[in-house]
Amino acid sequence: EIAENAFKGCSELTSVSIPYSVRNIRQNAFSDCDKLESINVNDNNNVYMSQDGILFSKSQNILILYPAQKQGSEYTIPEPTTIICPNAFQNNNSLNNIVVSDNVTAISDYSFQNCSNLETISLGKSVRIIGKGAFRGCNSIKEIRSTNIFAPHNCPIVFERSIKATCKVVVPTGQASNYKRRLEWLEFQNYVEE
Repeated sequence: EIAENAFKGCSELTSVSIPYSVRNIRQNAFSDCDKLESINVNDNNNVYMSQDGILFSKSQNILILYPAQKQGSEYTIPEPTTIICPNAFQNNNSLNNIVVSDNVTAISDYSFQNCSNLETISLGKSVRIIGKGAFRGCNSIKEIRSTNIFAPHNCPIVFERSIKATCKVVVPTGQASNYKRRLEWLEFQNYVEE
């Protein structure tokens, strides 16, 4: 087991190798490891796996951690993934564009907190829940695209207030009025239907 907060704030940590024996990685085990570039999991581990240095559950249905210093301006969540864990992408400043695949149902609390260069977000048709502060500190967002005909249920504070006057929100044809009825979505001022 890797305990909660075990490596929290290890500011020089750049890579981690998880052996086959680890069966439980507690929440925030690697939080505030702002130089972390990759997590690699032994192929014989029965609980976890890594893909391109990103930590997933073995079945890949849960995305656990996308390292803060992983390079690349765009990332598409893999199709098997249904849940993005709390703080999963926290403090990554390389990402400009995130594509949330159609199988993802939940974006957990603070998932993308302080991704300061994130400009575009594409939400798949199955996203039902966006957690508290999921995009807090993401002040560069210019466009949010949602293919879901139902507005995802948001906690009271998901996005920064500063983006709501200028950010373009693209929703399916005929659905803008539905989005504007929902908490957090109603404060956005620039809706486009297509």
